[in-house]
Amino acid sequence: MFEQQLLSIVNKNEVRAALIEIKKNIKGNEAALKATPGYAKELWKELLYDEDPKVRKNVALIMGVLKEDGFRESLFDRYMSEDTLFVKSAYLEALMNFDYQIFADKLMARMEELSKGQHEENEVKHVAEELKLLRKMFPSGEHKRHVFVGSKGPVRVVMTVKKDLIPMVLDKVSHMEGFKDVKSIFCGVAATITDFDVVKKFRLYKELLIPLNGMGVMSKAEIPQKLMEGNLLQLLEQLHKEEDSQFYFRITSKELDVAKIGAKLEAISGGRLVNSASDYEVEIKLITGKEDKVLAFLKLHTFGDHRFNYRVKHVAASIHPSDAALIVELAKDYMKKGATVMDPFCGVGTMLIERHKNVPARHMYGTDTFAEAIDGGRNNAKMARVDINFINRDYFDFTLDHEVDEIITNVPVFREREEANSFYGRFFKKTEAILKKGGIIIMYSGEKNIIKKYLRLNENYKLLREFVFNEKEERYVFVLTNS
Repeated sequence: MFEQQLLSIVNKNEVRAALIEIKKNIKGNEAALKATPGYAKELWKELLYDEDPKVRKNVALIMGVLKEDGFRESLFDRYMSEDTLFVKSAYLEALMNFDYQIFADKLMARMEELSKGQHEENEVKHVAEELKLLRKMFPSGEHKRHVFVGSKGPVRVVMTVKKDLIPMVLDKVSHMEGFKDVKSIFCGVAATITDFDVVKKFRLYKELLIPLNGMGVMSKAEIPQKLMEGNLLQLLEQLHKEEDSQFYFRITSKELDVAKIGAKLEAISGGRLVNSASDYEVEIKLITGKEDKVLAFLKLHTFGDHRFNYRVKHVAASIHPSDAALIVELAKDYMKKGATVMDPFCGVGTMLIERHKNVPARHMYGTDTFAEAIDGGRNNAKMARVDINFINRDYFDFTLDHEVDEIITNVPVFREREEANSFYGRFFKKTEAILKKGGIIIMYSGEKNIIKKYLRLNENYKLLREFVFNEKEERYVFVLTNS
């Protein structure tokens, strides 16, 4: 099976091509290669010194599969003396098939050297590959976790908010103590703070980001260098207890090659940054704008955002708690303290919990047909220290011995318009028996036309206010009353 290739190698004729063909077919056929006339262990060892680096690379990978006695030492010696960077990772891949722990001291010293060294542009890719393999061979286990201590001076932050709600949140933040130089930007509200407690208490944003390099734009090619030359490390040290230690990070982007950018950033960081796709404390978000210019933001997973810690359970259809908080904020002027409130499609109770945190209710009820969601809601309410009566029942079959003052709900989404039309007809009819006269309905829904149709058909209901929540996704908040 390997006669022709082995003959070519022995005769030094098209050696590289022969090795590539052997490498392609060797797995599972090791015995066949060893039985081929002309096969000799020394032949492979000699090829490790061939002048062609691609020959050295391919033969190293083949030796790793063959696992012959004596190959381990030869591979290690060539790894340590190899000058061509793109070949070195092949030796490591091969060594991983042997007991390489006897070389641990020297291999770990090499890993330290690569981590803390400064590398040329053309070296970065190959250094990253070598480092990745060395870390796989010698995993460090749980790395040192950093303690977020907050600001030692003013810090610019961005609180991300849905586009349509930025004006409302901007107005809210502008009148709050602790926020200075407040302005709207494309993804939310930016402000300068000195105390992170002010954002820990504010419920109307989704993510807290820190702009890097003063929100200066970068080209794709210069991202790693610009990040290292900018305020990334300064911010990390400023906001954490430990200084001069490694930070594990990942890059996120919808458009860019994050693996390549992350590898290069690590390679030029002098050991300060370690690229890790899963076990990380720091997230660098890259957002591509006009003319392919890029903005960078820092998201710290060391920052203790405990605003929604009560939500220990959720299901696929659960609303994000920051969205629930925004809905409540939009409609709060129509809510009354001490009201009896119901969510007919409560899920895990997020809407009721956020309603109570903003405007405390006296009694709260939640119904849902999904038992898992009801169990989750009970857990969440306990964590939030909020008293909610959860009932695992269909709202349309549910009866209550007294009427409620308010209904607040995230209405289920339907694929078929006829199904949605039927649902809203039943909902308005059922609600007449549940809601007090002059009561309030707060609905988060995407069925604007259907709702308005039933308002025209039913004079008992009146639209008090309509808020655009997400125009692109056609999601709205409706405030209704009955008479």
